[in-house]
Amino acid sequence: MADTFWRRWTKEYLPILQLRHKWMRTRREFRVGDFVLFTGENLNRGNWRKGVIREVVVANDGHVREVLLRTSNGIVRRDIRRICLLEGAEDV
Repeated sequence: MADTFWRRWTKEYLPILQLRHKWMRTRREFRVGDFVLFTGENLNRGNWRKGVIREVVVANDGHVREVLLRTSNGIVRRDIRRICLLEGAEDV
């Protein structure tokens, strides 16, 4: 009986305590007009640059994976893992 309890405990209850919430909820996708901070290849956190999303690149799975940013130095393409949303564009 004790073995049955521990087997069920480890297979049914413990996984509930360890849910990966990061992948369980959806979050807002980046949109055209969003104001963001982004990193360059050799920039520290204190030196991140600012830009506005000009175009979003949607992957085969339907999610935004890359964006084109308008900056003071021109247009830059960045992976969304390298940008941080500062202010979202208003829905029109």
